[in-house]
Amino acid sequence: MWSLVYVMVELRGKLPWNNLTEKKELAEAKRLAEKRDLFGECSSQIRDLAIMLRKMDYWARPDYYEIYRMFLRAMNEGGYKFSDPWDWQMKEHKAKVAAAASGTPSKASKKSKTSTKCPESEKKVESEMELPPENPFTDDDFDKNPLGL
Repeated sequence: MWSLVYVMVELRGKLPWNNLTEKKELAEAKRLAEKRDLFGECSSQIRDLAIMLRKMDYWARPDYYEIYRMFLRAMNEGGYKFSDPWDWQMKEHKAKVAAAASGTPSKASKKSKTSTKCPESEKKVESEMELPPENPFTDDDFDKNPLGL
């Protein structure tokens, strides 16, 4: 879980121990990292996740439902939805929106209509990616513990 926190922090900037290679120095830098240095550019939910993790011992099962809710709050505050296109899909998404507005088919939609080489399995994956559910998770999903942790 700490790796998730560090990855989320690193998406917003450098970690304070980014240039350290010595294990002891690295561990000490992580232990002494000031919250303002570590979470300065992050949403409050990442800081809240770190606070939650600091209260836990190694063997405790994280409250995945609460973590999920933290991420939902961050998404809501940022105006994001599960159905938003990924970064690499933005160009195609904008072309489809523009084509729909103008009434002319986009290059991407023309290509998919005329192509006969696409196997059914790939078509299924494409359609699933284009139309994800608005919220693919239910509250009950977080009560499950299939690994028994």
